[in-house]
Amino acid sequence: MDSLKFSENLPRSIIMYKSGNFNQLYMAGIDSIIFYNPLTPTMPTTVITQNASDISHYSAILNGTITFEGFPAYTEKGLCYSTLPTPTINDEKIVVAGSDIGDYSANSNGLTQNTRYYFRAYAINEVGIAYGIQRNFVTLSHLLASLTITNISNITENSVAISADITFEGFPEYTEKGFCYSTSPNPTINQNIIVVAGNGTGEYSAILNGLTQNTKYYVRAYAKNEVGVAYSDELNFTTLTHILATVTTINASNIMENCATVGGNITNIGIPHYTEKGVCYSTSSNPTVNDTKIQVEGTGMGIFSTIINQLSPNITYYIRAYAINDVGVSYGNQISFKTACQPFTYCGDITFTTESQLLAFKDAGYKYVIGNVTVAGNTLTSFQLLNNQLEGISGDFLISASGSLNSLTSFSGFGSLQSIGGNFKIYASSHDNGNNNSLNSLASFSGLESLQSIGGNFEITAEASSGSGSNVSSTRSLNSLTSFSGLENLQFIGGDFKISAHSGNWYITSNNASATSLISLAAFSGLENLQFIGGDFIISSSSYAYYYMASAGALSSLTSITGMGNLHSVINISITNCSKLYNFCPLVPAVENMTGTWYISGCGYNPTKYQMLNEQCNNSKYEH
Repeated sequence: MDSLKFSENLPRSIIMYKSGNFNQLYMAGIDSIIFYNPLTPTMPTTVITQNASDISHYSAILNGTITFEGFPAYTEKGLCYSTLPTPTINDEKIVVAGSDIGDYSANSNGLTQNTRYYFRAYAINEVGIAYGIQRNFVTLSHLLASLTITNISNITENSVAISADITFEGFPEYTEKGFCYSTSPNPTINQNIIVVAGNGTGEYSAILNGLTQNTKYYVRAYAKNEVGVAYSDELNFTTLTHILATVTTINASNIMENCATVGGNITNIGIPHYTEKGVCYSTSSNPTVNDTKIQVEGTGMGIFSTIINQLSPNITYYIRAYAINDVGVSYGNQISFKTACQPFTYCGDITFTTESQLLAFKDAGYKYVIGNVTVAGNTLTSFQLLNNQLEGISGDFLISASGSLNSLTSFSGFGSLQSIGGNFKIYASSHDNGNNNSLNSLASFSGLESLQSIGGNFEITAEASSGSGSNVSSTRSLNSLTSFSGLENLQFIGGDFKISAHSGNWYITSNNASATSLISLAAFSGLENLQFIGGDFIISSSSYAYYYMASAGALSSLTSITGMGNLHSVINISITNCSKLYNFCPLVPAVENMTGTWYISGCGYNPTKYQMLNEQCNNSKYEH
């Protein structure tokens, strides 16, 4: 037989008659061989081995094709495989159900990773076993994870932040990841490690603590699986050493006859962080903290300042800013200044309790106070003796009355006061078992017509209450205040605007006793030019009466926010327990521009922010 011809589209099989001689037959390109005995009417099945698919570390899909069932038809088909060539059904085999022609497949499980396997398709009929040609594949290998260390940052004397990126989880996937570090190169997990929770690919980070200052460390990221430990490239860093803070002294300003503003600038907080900063001064050069010093609160870098008081006029002073940490004291450059002989400015805090103090202040010619002003005591009846001389207060202006200051009716005498740099606080407190009124005659803010700005908070607090027992008389606080008349030029409040009124008694057994506070304040007229509140606008009240007590009232006349119509800047607005307050319309411009929350509760009408912005700001028709 010289040659064989095959159809282009059919499996290439050779049917060999038993009487034929094919000893020299060339087998290239032949898929199967069928032996046929014309003396017996039987034929073997024709089967082809196809390539394996879905090869993994422990399994693969083996594929075969039946192109002829044989005669009689096959009774079993499948695939056999082995790690040795020419596998038979005596090796590993997988029987596949079915008796028709066409493709079939089987999943071989339990294989060994990174191993070459040989397999053949087979089919069995009465003639015998027909095998397809042999094919082979190699299972996948176990792999370490892949990762890189990406960044080292925030190095201090005893800590550092590090990050890494896992780009491949490995096979099987890693069970632990983290960082290992040492003072020697090529650190491993047998040295210092920090484990980081999580799985999958992506970045992770950690902070190494407890390091030694001024020491070089080597660090590698790692990920561990059953194969072993995968390490990233190595990076190194050196921890910082303890150092002094860095501070400079700023030039003195607001130099008066007995005070000046001085300070410094922290440009490096030091290692460790400084624990104290301030200025030290002397009439001799190079002052130290062993001379006179003023400690300034605060941490971090930046400029700080303070006021030196009780200086002598026309004297040269030397100043240095300082900062202290565990290493020692660092000083800024030295500056000097000479106190002035100027009049008109009082440096420091001052308290007025008597009219003679007002007169002495006026006679000294003071126009400015670099500090705080407090009004207290029982004897002051007016501020007229100040003669409208004071023009500015750099700090707080506090009116503090505890069962006192009941003769004050206005702020007449402060007619030139234009600015309060700090807080403006009025505090009236009446707490006693007898007549105990506080600021109960103050009717308005008349006398403050020149006041334009308050740098801090504007707070009015009125409290009235009594203890238990009999023969208890009424307590009253700020009950004559009807409006904010006198503040028509106030435009700016840097902090909060807060009004708080609270009244009540416990276990009173006398009839007609009452506790009332701010019961005449009906609106906010007088504040028509107020445009800016840097903090919150807060109104709150509470009152309670028990047993025979006749009444308790707080802000019981407040029905409208009239006077606040030009307010356009505020953070939060909170108004609570004003039972007769129905008209919130003047606050609409403020609500339109506010950056925080709107909270109204316990009032005669409690509009939501949505209602305020949709023409439902006034429900006064329900007022009763």
